[in-house]
Amino acid sequence: VLYIILTHIGQLPSVISLVLTNAFTGTAAAGGFLGSTILLAIRQGFARGIFSNDGGLGLGAVLHGRAITTHPAKQGMWGIFEVFVDTNIVCTSTALAILFMGSWESGERGLNLTKLAFNQGIPTDWLGGLVVSIAVLLFGFTTIIASAYYCQVGMRYVFSWVREKTVARVVQAAYVIGVIFG
Repeated sequence: VLYIILTHIGQLPSVISLVLTNAFTGTAAAGGFLGSTILLAIRQGFARGIFSNDGGLGLGAVLHGRAITTHPAKQGMWGIFEVFVDTNIVCTSTALAILFMGSWESGERGLNLTKLAFNQGIPTDWLGGLVVSIAVLLFGFTTIIASAYYCQVGMRYVFSWVREKTVARVVQAAYVIGVIFG
């Protein structure tokens, strides 16, 4: 994203103008009101929070609660920091790449829109899409690892009368099978 911004820095005033004019006009409010209902807004909010940073699901406490730290507040601050970085840095950076490249006018949505912006912004035709694909692969892989851990902690609680290692092995085997079929 930094490469895209730096190589297209001349477009910075128009990108800022685009953001500000569209954020504070009636078009944005009318489009938001007409294009969604309360149920759709709630569903989209939860989906984006879960997909982006677990903010909509709340399972991060399972990971942070098991951390070995000098003070619980210190670990809590790391939890806040990770949501901040993801939401404000990663998501804003992606939006800036899309705006700088003008990809938002293409009609593409979601991951295809991001890949289009990176393909347009990075000199080779394939490198931008590869960068985005690798990032999505890594995000997916880390999500699988975290979800497996959540499942393992939950099953240890439910089956507390069974040896911990037995529960762990069964959960891990079931999870690997689920990932393969998924």
